[in-house]
Amino acid sequence: MNSAFVKCWLLAVSVLSASVNLYASSLYAKSDVFQPTAMLDNQQLQLCNSTDIRVMAVFNVGTAALYLQDCSIEEDTLNQPIQLSIVYKRDFSPEDFQKSAYTLLQRNLSEAQFSAIEGELQRFNSNYQAMTKGERYDICYSDNTGLLLQKNGALISQSQSAQLGQSYFQIWFGKRPFSKALKRKLLKGTSKNALFPR
Repeated sequence: MNSAFVKCWLLAVSVLSASVNLYASSLYAKSDVFQPTAMLDNQQLQLCNSTDIRVMAVFNVGTAALYLQDCSIEEDTLNQPIQLSIVYKRDFSPEDFQKSAYTLLQRNLSEAQFSAIEGELQRFNSNYQAMTKGERYDICYSDNTGLLLQKNGALISQSQSAQLGQSYFQIWFGKRPFSKALKRKLLKGTSKNALFPR
């Protein structure tokens, strides 16, 4: 058999094998199709809604999904486990997440509320990492776990501050959120004011 042919064949097999392994290892992160349920603190959460994240109604920067234990909750406060999952469609730096979280929480909390969480917020946000297209963040909260930040399924930041945990989702669901359209679509069919009354 021609040696050049053998080398080409072996190279093709090697490339194919590497591609399959890369796909398998990143399938969780790169999927835009969210599972119908998610587990948090041994509790099963339901997928309430998912939608594209659009900036200026034109640029699609990711896909988001909201998971709750009960999508039709009627309680007066955020007192159930929650998970917000985002698969990104462009690259972001850690500073992008840190600055936007800081600014949006300042916008949605009173001066006293923000002052009370500022130190823990900075500590929690310091663990954000750079994201590339196709990667996924899960932001979760329950009374037992506290506030969690997971990158592609791996825990990278955690806070046991209940005050920060219950405030953090104001970034997306407060009165002046990151995107009103995103908030509306994710909360469609839920008791919006009961979930996020601030």
